[in-house]
Amino acid sequence: MRLRQTLAYSLSLIILSSQSIILAQTIDGFSAGRSPDERRLEEQFRALPAPNSAREHLRRLTAEPHVAGTKEDY
Repeated sequence: MRLRQTLAYSLSLIILSSQSIILAQTIDGFSAGRSPDERRLEEQFRALPAPNSAREHLRRLTAEPHVAGTKEDY
């Protein structure tokens, strides 16, 4: 009897862990067939904003002070 319980418990753990691995390969809201495409697109978009270009854009945007909050604003 104890052997059956141990085997049943072990089998349950194996099944549950394999399901989590399978489910981890899909993205919520996307089918198993479309998840790889979505992952690829997300990687492409993550590569777009390079830190150096963002730093340069911020430097240009903040080169001159904005008039909001100064005497000239009133």
